[in-house]
Amino acid sequence: TDGFDENDVRAGLSNFTFDIRLASERWPSEPNRIQDCFDRICDTWTTTAVPNPARGIDINSWANADRRRDICKSNVSDPGNSSFVRLSDRLVRFRGRPDPLYDVRKGERILVSVPAFCTASGEKAPAGNTTIHVAPQAGFVDFKLCTDTDDGEVVTELSEHAVRAGGFNLCVVSRMDNFEDDPLFTTEFTNQMYLALQSNGTEAFGFNNKKQLLVDPPRIRPNRIIFPFTGDTTFDIADNETLLFNVSHTWMASGAAPTPQVLALRVYVSAGTVNVTAWYGSDGRNVTEDDVRWGRVWFEFSLLGDQWRRERSPYTQIWTGDLNDATTDTFSTAVGKLIPEMAFFKFTVQPTGHEVLRLRLQSNEAFDLPRKETVTITFPGTAVASGVPPLFQPPGQSGLAERIPSWTFQVHAVPGRIILSGATINLNEKLVRRSDSVSWFLTLVGETWRPNASNFLSATNAISAYNAESDPSNAVAGFESLKNTLVPPSSVTIVTPRTMRLDLRPNRFFEIVIPEIVRFRVGSQLTLSGFAPTTARPLEAPIVPTGGELRLANTISVTEEDVRTGNFTVELAVDGDQWDLISIQNNLNKFVADGFSSQSPVIREPNGFLRNRDEMLRLNSLPVLTQNFQADASTIAIYMFPSPSYDIDADETITFSVSDRDYVMSPTGDLPDPAVVSFTILSVSRTLVAIIDPNLAYTSTFESQPRTFEAVVAQLMSLGVSRVQVDNAVGRRPRDQMLILKFKFVGSATTTDPRSAAELASTMLSLNSGFLYGQIGSRYLYFEDAPPPESELYPSSPAPVDTTPVLTTSMLQLIIWLCSAVVFTILVAIGFVVFMRYQRRKLAVGLTRSEAVENQGEDRGEFEFDAKSEALAKEREAQSMRRIHQVKEQCARLRAEGRTAEALDLARRGIPADDPFHNETELGHNDRSHSSGSGSSAIGQLGPGGAPVIATMSDGRPVLAPMSMKAYVRRTRFQEDDAAITARDLSPRRGELADDDDIPDEYRAEREKTAQGLTKARGLEMRDNNGDPEVGAPDTVSGIRLPSSGLPKAKMATTEGALTEAELEDFRKRRATGQVRRRRAAVDALVDF
Repeated sequence: TDGFDENDVRAGLSNFTFDIRLASERWPSEPNRIQDCFDRICDTWTTTAVPNPARGIDINSWANADRRRDICKSNVSDPGNSSFVRLSDRLVRFRGRPDPLYDVRKGERILVSVPAFCTASGEKAPAGNTTIHVAPQAGFVDFKLCTDTDDGEVVTELSEHAVRAGGFNLCVVSRMDNFEDDPLFTTEFTNQMYLALQSNGTEAFGFNNKKQLLVDPPRIRPNRIIFPFTGDTTFDIADNETLLFNVSHTWMASGAAPTPQVLALRVYVSAGTVNVTAWYGSDGRNVTEDDVRWGRVWFEFSLLGDQWRRERSPYTQIWTGDLNDATTDTFSTAVGKLIPEMAFFKFTVQPTGHEVLRLRLQSNEAFDLPRKETVTITFPGTAVASGVPPLFQPPGQSGLAERIPSWTFQVHAVPGRIILSGATINLNEKLVRRSDSVSWFLTLVGETWRPNASNFLSATNAISAYNAESDPSNAVAGFESLKNTLVPPSSVTIVTPRTMRLDLRPNRFFEIVIPEIVRFRVGSQLTLSGFAPTTARPLEAPIVPTGGELRLANTISVTEEDVRTGNFTVELAVDGDQWDLISIQNNLNKFVADGFSSQSPVIREPNGFLRNRDEMLRLNSLPVLTQNFQADASTIAIYMFPSPSYDIDADETITFSVSDRDYVMSPTGDLPDPAVVSFTILSVSRTLVAIIDPNLAYTSTFESQPRTFEAVVAQLMSLGVSRVQVDNAVGRRPRDQMLILKFKFVGSATTTDPRSAAELASTMLSLNSGFLYGQIGSRYLYFEDAPPPESELYPSSPAPVDTTPVLTTSMLQLIIWLCSAVVFTILVAIGFVVFMRYQRRKLAVGLTRSEAVENQGEDRGEFEFDAKSEALAKEREAQSMRRIHQVKEQCARLRAEGRTAEALDLARRGIPADDPFHNETELGHNDRSHSSGSGSSAIGQLGPGGAPVIATMSDGRPVLAPMSMKAYVRRTRFQEDDAAITARDLSPRRGELADDDDIPDEYRAEREKTAQGLTKARGLEMRDNNGDPEVGAPDTVSGIRLPSSGLPKAKMATTEGALTEAELEDFRKRRATGQVRRRRAAVDALVDF
């Protein structure tokens, strides 16, 4: 009785079957009574279900009479179709009939009992009853697009556009179960249901982030949950999302989780919508190629439902033009140049969710359209984040169905511009005649030349010239007259599709008197678009007159042998002018004599042109135009007569100049420019100067028999001896007595020896210097007409002919020896440095401290105390004071007598050198400079016999000057009212420091004690290297280690006892034998190193 659920009841028969057994009673046996019992018994069974018709709850439960009647159908005569079957007197089996309308939301308990009329006696109902448990069956849920009254159709996916647009209800519809819509729970369930509707996406503009704008709170009905989608334009996804709704069992009337418990709805990405909100042609203007060329075209694309990609490459693929001419930059071919870099894209996001791209095309001077071009813009999927190509919304349309994949606009062709460049300024008559690199360039901007544009000159008046007097020009030999030869069709070339080049050809007959202006005209038949190009100013190039110019009308290539035979002619032409033959005839000798000259003076070429000019030109026989002088209006030919004596050592340049304006018929009266021409006569000989080493045995013959040199050089150069000539006798160079030998190669090339004299000389000059030294003993070789070298190379021995460097055995040995010496030197230096470092550790640390004190300008002395010296110190102090008073009195007396200079000199000289108190110094005189140091002073002196002299500190304590000091400086000071010798601290030279080896161990403690006493006596603090007070350093005084070098190794003096005479005598002996001095010298040498 506990194993039934709703489905079992709905299925009936064997699914909903149980037996009713009577214990003390029997079921009726009469058929009519049995049928009556079975028809009425089900109505006596009660249920726990409480139908609620208003809310639609349990209205089809067991409490519903129709449901009971359908389930409890009985037919005694037909047991197979009856709900009740009497199996025995006490047993009846119930088998419910199928009823698909049975529905109970929370389940129910049916109380089964047997009434009295179902017993055989019919008097009393049997005691007891049985409860049948019917469990609720979980319902089924689906996503549907519904209304409040209509379930609608099941939906499994929605488009991004649909979610963005909204205006529909997304319902969760339940079958076979109800949602709990009790008002007590409505608010709580509503919040839970709203939170349960989520997406698996995480995009910034996806469902989860836009949910509050997309969906209103749900409404609950018994069999559905209604989510109103209101839509939001900012909703935008790049990838598909899935809406998930997890149905909680607590929301169900049955309390059972429905099937499926989690509903899923796919929201797929759909194409975004592009609107051209504005662009350069929005106001109806025609977009021209000029607008594109100069970067004036821009677009503003608004995208809804997607996001623009921030990459440049997709935007170069959105343009398609209907022109594809390889010779011009149309939209299709130039798009890569028109799209700017990504930094110049402007993206903005509006509050409405529209993402706006503002794109301005870059300028491109090469952009050119031969005709109107239609450009289509189609955005690929790579241009947006979703990857779905967006669609354009046509103007005036708003529906999704009206969207189109592309948008078009037109670019109209317009006339281009033309620019003339090249020889447009500073063009003159002379340049036109010569046509040296004279070119004009006609460049189209925004236009292209036709392939046959080189036929430019066939057009009438394509090129013309005019002047101030006429148009076209009336000059007889001007540009207009000679343009077909100056600019023939072959000189016109198409350099690039937009540039035409016109090269001027030489024409010596071009001549103008007044300026001419060349004019160009370009018609529409020459451009690809069929438009005549425009220009800001006329295409003109002025030509100014410059007068005539002198030139050689023939090519002159002669040698000195040609001059000697006289078989060449000089032709003089004047372009742009004419010779005045009458004036020339009247002054022929002057014209020729003044015109011809040479750049080589007579002193350099004694047999050159200047010496032989009259003979070559026959000047003395030219009173009129003779046989060697032929002329017409533009050219004069002068024949050169033979001159056998002509001989030059180097090439000679001959010039001819026009020095008188009367010789030409210039309308301006100016000389030709240039008025000078020149040609060169080549020398067939070349002189070399050889510096010969006289120390070589085989060169001594050059001095006694110089001509033998000819044979040596001829053999060296494989020549006949006749081609080598010694020019002069052997001489000697004064500075080093080297032999100087001059020789030259003569004669012209022959069939057996084609080399010229100049080539022979250059060949010999290029030979290896070592080889020449070995062959002819030449230290150096140079041309006579060239400056001698600044330095000469002197090879130590003759070099082999082969110039390849060879590493000989001696060189290898030398290299090995040098390397060994370097290594040995390095090892010695390292050992010496290590040894010196070891020795320096034994030196007192006062080395660096004394240097610091010297830099501070303080002179301090370190002394050892000796109690025995007190009496001697007092005696010396009294003697010193008496001597000082004597000097003071002498100075005072001299001043009183007016002898101030002598008094000053006495004061400066101080104690005489022969005085026993006078100090020994390195300079041999007294140093009267004053130290800037502080503290008491002492005078370190040597008494007779080299005994130490005792000085006195300021507090009267005697000190013993260390004998290791090499020099002391005595300080004196003269004052007018007083004279005193202040004993200052005297420091030894750098490096003269204490050697601890000289001090026995038993005296070290005493030395430290005396150092502390000295410090207190001087009123000084003990300081370290940084100048800070130092604690625990009794052997230092103001940062300086007290030296004891030079003291005898015997017992040192203490405060209780003085040095004995034996000890002093021992020290004197050591000093006399040089032991102390040698020790100081060694220390000095080490410090200097």
